[in-house]
Amino acid sequence: MKLWLLKPYTNSSVFDDLWTWDCAFGFVVRAGTPKKARLLASKRHGDEESGPWLNPKLVKCSQLKPSGKESVILMDFNAG
Repeated sequence: MKLWLLKPYTNSSVFDDLWTWDCAFGFVVRAGTPKKARLLASKRHGDEESGPWLNPKLVKCSQLKPSGKESVILMDFNAG
């Protein structure tokens, strides 16, 4: 299985309308394909609903490689 990082494009014209409070702002998903990763993420959505996670124009889905420099992969923080 592969690991995928899913994050919304913050420069999308609908970002501010879809991602507000009580929303998921990112996922790290284990799946065989990006399509399956999107489907799994879409089932764990918040108030942003499932549709954006399936849409490549709104959410970037990148495969995480095992090699690379030490780094934090995802910190998903929305303070209110």
